[in-house]
Amino acid sequence: MPDDITEHTWLNGAHTVFGQVISGCEHVTTLSEVETDNYDRPLIPVTIISATVSA
Repeated sequence: MPDDITEHTWLNGAHTVFGQVISGCEHVTTLSEVETDNYDRPLIPVTIISATVSA
């Protein structure tokens, strides 16, 4: 999770990410700290068990 959106400009035009974390931001932080390999894939698989979308 970048602190500055200019950190990962190579993602521009390739990925769309939007949303708002209402609660559980500590889980988002934990996901951003997962150790990854040279291809930026998690060394241990990460699974999101539950997510809620509301309008």
